[in-house]
Amino acid sequence: MIEGDNVAEGHGIKGPLVARRRVGERLADELRDRILRGELTTDNGLLKQDELFEEYRVSMPSVREAMRTLETEGLITIRRGNRGGAEVHPPQIERAGYVFGLVLQSRTISVQDLGLAVRRLDPMCAEMCATRPDRLETVVPALREIHERTEAGVGDFAKFVACMREFHEALVRNCGNQTFELLVGMLEGLWYAHEQEWAAHAELQGDLPGTEATRRSIESHAELIRAIEQGDGPGAAILARRHQEDTQPQANLGVDPAVVVNAQLIRPPDY
Repeated sequence: MIEGDNVAEGHGIKGPLVARRRVGERLADELRDRILRGELTTDNGLLKQDELFEEYRVSMPSVREAMRTLETEGLITIRRGNRGGAEVHPPQIERAGYVFGLVLQSRTISVQDLGLAVRRLDPMCAEMCATRPDRLETVVPALREIHERTEAGVGDFAKFVACMREFHEALVRNCGNQTFELLVGMLEGLWYAHEQEWAAHAELQGDLPGTEATRRSIESHAELIRAIEQGDGPGAAILARRHQEDTQPQANLGVDPAVVVNAQLIRPPDY
């Protein structure tokens, strides 16, 4: 039982380094760790304040403080009312990407600046895909399947752009490094959201890239798949960079170079 700043044994809210912190903060730390470990979920119903009170034997104000902290972090959503409680949300990359986008937007980072980062990082993912020992069973089949749908989507510009985006997402997803997958995935998610907005506007205005540009993009993907299949990491990186340098200017047609990243384009769905 926790009395004031006394810490209960067995619940993890203890230790000399945190003893001077408020009980509500320490309880939030404990609950956060349990959420991240997958131990605390709402599979069997909402998380109740009175249940936490009984389990940890802390004051109700401390429980409410901990709940407010976790809600601010997006790890729970508090449902009000007599039958209310808290719904638990494990961290999601979509929300991380949205928050990261907000940071870029608040610093007035341009879409062109974002595109430059993608041009540098996408080739690294392609090279990593090409050096995977299991690429013939994992990477290549996934890219080929998307490539076939891309070719079939020629003539339907929105579908074609969506497939092109899916191809690059697959490159990142199959690079073999989870940290890189998450980091580059956030950046590319922002970039391709802007590209899709441009595509929708271009289609509405009838200002679409010509057939030659479309075929060039498709062929560059085919060449990239062959390089990855052959295990040619440096070659795959070169092809991926050339592809980005060729296609990114197309997606910036009619766009002011000073246009700022818009995180709202990837706003995740509300819980």
